Amino acid sequence: MERVKQAFERAALQSQNVLEQVRFLLYELTAFCSDNPFAYKCLLETIPVDEKSRIENSWVEQIYQVGEALMKLCVEFMEQGVAQGVFKENLQAQPTALIFQFHIFSVVLVANNKKEYIENTMMSKEKFVKYAMEQLMHSILKDGVEFSL
Repeated sequence: MERVKQAFERAALQSQNVLEQVRFLLYELTAFCSDNPFAYKCLLETIPVDEKSRIENSWVEQIYQVGEALMKLCVEFMEQGVAQGVFKENLQAQPTALIFQFHIFSVVLVANNKKEYIENTMMSKEKFVKYAMEQLMHSILKDGVEFSL
């Protein structure tokens, strides 16, 4: 989780342009999934979020805090995209941030886990990830804003 949080932080530092940040983040997450598929899969697992569980289990609290920091970064990313005139003005930052996180995490994981199937029936793993991310981005971009990986 910490490595993913750092990827989001580095993406924000790489460029002020939110679309460039998406490109960088996708590269970082794809590399992390390839390097550590088990750790990457844990991003999509459920942890108890009630206060009692977080107090009783320090590891749950650590994961929860990193997740909250990641969510905050992603909400800021959404707000920045709206402010830059890149994302739709009526975009709700918090739910969109969560949708964005789980979409990108899931696409990278599926592409990694189903690489052979994807490459035998559709396209390269890289093209699949690119296509999936472009579909997500087009759902939140303002009309007339172009995005491609």
